Amino acid sequence: MPAYNAAASVASGIKSLQEQTYSNWELIIVDDGSTDDTAAIIQSIAHTDKRIKYFYQQNSKQGKARNKGIKEAAGAFIAFIDADDVWMHNKLEKQIEFINLTNADLVFADVTAIDEKGDPYLDSWNVTDATYSGDEGLLAFMQENKAPLLSVLVKKEAVLKVNGFDEDRDMQYVEDYDLWLRMLQSGARFASSSEKLACYSFDTKKTTARKKTLINVVNTLKKVSVHDESLQQQKNLAMTLWTRKIIKRCTPAIEKADMKKIISLIPSPPVKFFLSIINNILGASVAGRIILLFTKNVSVQG
Repeated sequence: MPAYNAAASVASGIKSLQEQTYSNWELIIVDDGSTDDTAAIIQSIAHTDKRIKYFYQQNSKQGKARNKGIKEAAGAFIAFIDADDVWMHNKLEKQIEFINLTNADLVFADVTAIDEKGDPYLDSWNVTDATYSGDEGLLAFMQENKAPLLSVLVKKEAVLKVNGFDEDRDMQYVEDYDLWLRMLQSGARFASSSEKLACYSFDTKKTTARKKTLINVVNTLKKVSVHDESLQQQKNLAMTLWTRKIIKRCTPAIEKADMKKIISLIPSPPVKFFLSIINNILGASVAGRIILLFTKNVSVQG
């Protein structure tokens, strides 16, 4: 559990673990340089529950904090929860049974979300009962991040095989998506369940963070290497769909520098060159409208 200035929520996150029907767990909390009462609250709870372990680091963002937690974890399985997340009481029990049944390297489930007021925000992430592996699994995940981080249970050895989370700040907010893609490329097998096993908090006011999340998807997708020509074509189409998604969700907050990153996803060099000129001369808004116009009929084969 990475925690940064989480005094208002960390106790409820910890409580959702303490109420699990599966009790053989340890919670590794990495305080990412908090300046509020986060440390005092955690240490007070940890004093009465030896399964909770507290570590502190200078502010280095989630990737490094999560890797620290993985390094300190003693178990064979890793699950992820942020300070403002809540698990259903049977989450661990259900998923340990599921990962043993499917022999998958990683399992995940559906989730719900609430807003900063505690009101329902999202009824479902639309997770279905499915398996993902090989080129088909990689393509499915290139189209979208199908695995909500707080719903994941994964074999520790499978995470270490690809060296854990990328700690580069260009991966901030998408370090989980990047990890899933690298795991699939390494031969990992995922299995998902449509059962809702967790709830996350969505801050509707954090528009800058949401924009950065989507922009950083560009960095994630560009790291994916494929060797099959057919899969490369599908990757190109998936990247084009992401350009549409980013523009539609981030407008009008997209600036020229952001649009430059988005344009880098376009697979065609001539089109990329043309859009770069439009972005430089007429601005990100015009470039974005042109991209939406010329990609409206793009689809990816399932």
